[in-house]
Amino acid sequence: MRWPRRGLAEPDHLVRQLSAKAHRPLHDVHGRSTGWKSRFTAWKAVSTDLAAAWSRFAGLDIVPLSALPISGCRAILPRASFHRVDDLTRAFYEQELKIACCERVGDAFQDLFSSIMEKRYPKGDFQRVRPWGREGDRKNDGYLRSGRKLFQCYAPNELKAAKLIAKIRDDFRGALPHWELYFDTWVFVHNGIRGVGPSVAKTLLEIEETKPPFKLESWAFNELLLIVRQLVDRDLVDLFGHAPSRRDVLALGLNDLIPVLDHLMRLPEVAPPDLRPVPHDKLLRNQLSGAVHKLLGAGMSRADLVPKYFRDRPAEQDRVADGFRKKYQALRSDERTPDDIFGALQRYAGGAEPAPMTQVAVLAVLAFFFETCDIFERPDPEQEST
Repeated sequence: MRWPRRGLAEPDHLVRQLSAKAHRPLHDVHGRSTGWKSRFTAWKAVSTDLAAAWSRFAGLDIVPLSALPISGCRAILPRASFHRVDDLTRAFYEQELKIACCERVGDAFQDLFSSIMEKRYPKGDFQRVRPWGREGDRKNDGYLRSGRKLFQCYAPNELKAAKLIAKIRDDFRGALPHWELYFDTWVFVHNGIRGVGPSVAKTLLEIEETKPPFKLESWAFNELLLIVRQLVDRDLVDLFGHAPSRRDVLALGLNDLIPVLDHLMRLPEVAPPDLRPVPHDKLLRNQLSGAVHKLLGAGMSRADLVPKYFRDRPAEQDRVADGFRKKYQALRSDERTPDDIFGALQRYAGGAEPAPMTQVAVLAVLAFFFETCDIFERPDPEQEST
């Protein structure tokens, strides 16, 4: 909507003015949202004057917060979004989405996609569609009312061009008799990380040319990431669990590392590790994404705690390094992407759903063994000499 007069603050800006007057910031120095009840209590004391002033400028009747019960005010307070959380938390959620796209296939991937869309487009705007008896799903895995978009999901263990093209043609053709009157854009959603090949892109364009006025789109990780970046914090927690923050990194102590390292020391032993210093270009050579760079950077800031733990336990350090190397080689032999390998190593060290402080401890341990070249690739000796 358009506001009645130029220069008039929009609601979010007004709330920030209230916060400043009450000396209660919306977010602390680490980017975390402060408790909404404490913010409400502070704002309530100064809201009457601001509401009256806004009413005079806008020509509207504004009810001050002081006239509303606490139970009815949570909905009007701003919620922290993906862009308001700190950089480490954003990197964590981006990596979690990438891992999910790699690991979830079939119905599991479709459930993830539908859950993301339902949180981004609530109140029935996005409709999840499930197979129903003999009717099946009639080539409809989800429908977005506001965008008149019909979605079809496809998440095999391995994407192959021929099967992908056949799937696109069959699903689009099968959807027309049932949904032609209700959609303008047909979206093929798949679990690929690097997009589609030229033959698949050409197929989408060919179908679009032969079936005007329909538009065809292909969605994968990057498109889903754009949707996830629009979600608020409570939705991100529902989808991916609690994320570590910079505050957790600063608070990490030696005692937080002990459960992680004790777990790693119980893993099978392999050959002794090669502990040459880490090359400066190792991050680039392993083709790790920006999100993983951020996570490793946070871990490296506290990696100095790890040798303190191993100071009197050199044999245990070798055992943990051996376990990491064995796990890395097994993951690499499966031809996984570097980011997928990193995510698997996180789970190997910390379990399926560790608490934020445990996640930070895992990052510190991974960063230490990354730095000493126990995991991921080192340079080609011939390249090092040139």
